[in-house]
Amino acid sequence: MKSINAIWVVILIGLTLSGCGGGGGSTPAVTPIPDVPVELPVPADPPADPVIDEGTIIWTAPDVGDNLEAVPAVDDNNNVYVAGGDSMESYDSDGNLRWKTTPVANAVLGESSSPALSADNLIVYLAADAGVFAFDAANGDLLWQKLVPADFPQIFATVPTVSSDGNRLYVGAGDNLHPSDNFYSIDTSNGDIVWTYTLELDPLQFEDNSFIEGFLGGAIIHPNGSIIIASQHGYLISLTDNGNSYTENWVFSVGAEMRQPPSVDGEGYILQASNLSRIEKIDPTTGLSVGGNWPVSLDTGEIFTSVAINADNTLYTNTESGHLYSISADGLIQWSLLLQSWSSDPVIRNDGNILLVANNSDSGLKGHVMCIEDQGTAAAILWSTPIIPKTDTNETNVNIAPNGTIYVTGGEEGILYALQGNGQGLSASAHWPKAMHNIQNNGN
Repeated sequence: MKSINAIWVVILIGLTLSGCGGGGGSTPAVTPIPDVPVELPVPADPPADPVIDEGTIIWTAPDVGDNLEAVPAVDDNNNVYVAGGDSMESYDSDGNLRWKTTPVANAVLGESSSPALSADNLIVYLAADAGVFAFDAANGDLLWQKLVPADFPQIFATVPTVSSDGNRLYVGAGDNLHPSDNFYSIDTSNGDIVWTYTLELDPLQFEDNSFIEGFLGGAIIHPNGSIIIASQHGYLISLTDNGNSYTENWVFSVGAEMRQPPSVDGEGYILQASNLSRIEKIDPTTGLSVGGNWPVSLDTGEIFTSVAINADNTLYTNTESGHLYSISADGLIQWSLLLQSWSSDPVIRNDGNILLVANNSDSGLKGHVMCIEDQGTAAAILWSTPIIPKTDTNETNVNIAPNGTIYVTGGEEGILYALQGNGQGLSASAHWPKAMHNIQNNGN
């Protein structure tokens, strides 16, 4: 059996060798393989950033300090500046702490005092209980300080105003518990007092005959160059800075305290709200009311907020009862929106919508950041974000960065909030889009 298998193996090997064409046989033709283009896979697009809804809280800075009530200042690079407790702090728009400084340990800095930036965004000023300060906006280094009571007899509770040329700082002294009649011009290079204006008029009276004891509050620079001061004593004051002295142009009797600085419309008229629940419209040259429908009486409670003025000279303000008003340049009420609380100062965004903080539900949350659309004869709330569970909403304030980030101070909670915007900053067309006019809070 083994021999038969061997024979078959030999036969198979012979057949295989003969099939290989060893000598004389023709070589079979080889069919060429055509070139086929190779299609490489296209790399997938990177995943898109998630879309964040407008009004969403994007970050918070907790425990900035007690009573973080005042309007935050914002520079042209979207950085925000706040004072709370005994520290001054700055954050970028991503929520990173840029710097924090404590110029005077255990001193109250920011309960109701807003920082103000120079026009070139290089220096940030603060007037507070402890005194008046100048900081390097880039790193927080203290440039100079003038303290209470060593340099000033009274504390400060208003935002400082920066002159148009940047050489002077204007600020009134005092607060509700520390009445003062003094208003100072300060050299911005070293903090020295250049001149002092003293109001030599008795405080006016409320209707119940109680005296208004207060201070010379927030001031702004009018387009004509004059300084317009809102006094808690009940007077609106116009001064001209002559360098080393001043001229008192006029004093207008409003008749009630004013908590917020004046505003200016597109025609140069001065708009000022007061605790008499009315808005005055004053000629900047004569210091007299323009008359007609002015002053406008709202009759829904005192006004402690500033007046924002749109591009068509429409006014927005709100009262203690929670009414937000739209008032025409002729002094006619166009609409009112009843919110559930007294709200913060209205701020006009570049799309014309109004941002503020107020109550908007019965949930127990005291503060909602709201975006409100002026529809001509009515208003609509476009979105509302609850943020503050405890703080009264008149103790909070809003500012808007150029990239649209919405910054909100959290009052007694001491928290700084940043909310997603829509990419639009403060209104460029509105004549007076917020208290102190601009994002730097400098009153120019």
